[in-house]
Amino acid sequence: YINFFGLAPEGQELRINLEEFHYTGHKLMASWAFSRASLEESRQLLIQKAINFKPLLTDQFPIIQGLEAFDNAIAQRGIKTALHP
Repeated sequence: YINFFGLAPEGQELRINLEEFHYTGHKLMASWAFSRASLEESRQLLIQKAINFKPLLTDQFPIIQGLEAFDNAIAQRGIKTALHP
């Protein structure tokens, strides 16, 4: 499972090869159990570095390497895998 947390900038797009995505069995979902207010509170905690989340983010990939990121997460090679533009 790949979970998007938070809101992407308005108009931000994600391009993927749907056939490859389908046949590799990945699942893409977004977090929805939050409000805009709680999202802003979480954002402020990150900005203020009130909580050290760095040890949890063990792997980062550019969007272009999205399928590698999925494989990494499925193989459970880390705690959290992130995609970035």
